[in-house]
Amino acid sequence: NTATNHCLNLPFISSAADRIPLQINREIEPAEIDFSSGTAFHSFLMSDGDNVQWSMSSYPYSDKYIGHRLAGTAGLNWTMVPTSLSVISPCTWNDAVERVGGKECTIVEYGGGYHYPDLFAIRRANRAELLRAFARNISSILEELNVKVFGFICVDVASEAAQEAFQIYAEELTGITGMVAIQFFPYELDGEIYWKTNKSGIDIPVMTTRYSLWNEINPARPRAGVPEYVSSLINRDVLESQAKGAQSYSMTIAHAWSDYSATSMVTDAPASGTNSMLASEKLLLPEIRPVSINELLWRVRMHYRPEQTKKLIENER
Repeated sequence: NTATNHCLNLPFISSAADRIPLQINREIEPAEIDFSSGTAFHSFLMSDGDNVQWSMSSYPYSDKYIGHRLAGTAGLNWTMVPTSLSVISPCTWNDAVERVGGKECTIVEYGGGYHYPDLFAIRRANRAELLRAFARNISSILEELNVKVFGFICVDVASEAAQEAFQIYAEELTGITGMVAIQFFPYELDGEIYWKTNKSGIDIPVMTTRYSLWNEINPARPRAGVPEYVSSLINRDVLESQAKGAQSYSMTIAHAWSDYSATSMVTDAPASGTNSMLASEKLLLPEIRPVSINELLWRVRMHYRPEQTKKLIENER
């Protein structure tokens, strides 16, 4: 489902798609990363970019989101659907790449459209075959556009059906660095990393978010809240990790629709979207380095799977 029911002039816009050159996303290469530096790394990710009709309207242009002058700041990352936009509205994709398609940010392919990996074709006898066909269809576009991270929303990230889908995606999405799994509710889980092996025998991380910027107080969501609260949690957890001599890799997902104008003392107007991520990032301890999700996932791979990661980087030189 491409979520295009409120798009305007779609037949006209999409009819020119094959005549419009596509911008190629720019991502940091693993050979460019100094893996010996730093012990704590964090990424922020904006939600709801899988909504094509929003991606074609205010999302890439509003100062609340990608249109913000600081949207390309290191550590801010953006969900989108490049697989859909490349054939529906390539100009929208090109505009987004111009703003945030740099090495300090990551554009995350958010599901290839609306879908839950754990529910996809669940009542079909050939579910695995359909999952593979779906993954192959989007894999070629991701490689063409140099999109390195695949993300999605699940009803239950830990379920057997979700894990089956992750494994198939690892095998069929041939050029990705890793995946980001978001729970439908709550968005934030515990930051757990699942590992799935691709067809070359390389382990691909599927990382969950640990925190969320969300304008509500909910005792069932102890790691969700306003920017100053979430930053204090990140700082506390990093200090705890450092006390144990451990590295820290974590992500925060920002709820696109939360407005903090009446609840946050540190978020500039407009008090939502990009400004909420910037406000939270500014409050992080100096030793916490904001990075793109692509870089975060490479650092995760180097930390937990050093031998195969070093070998892979060496072979690509």
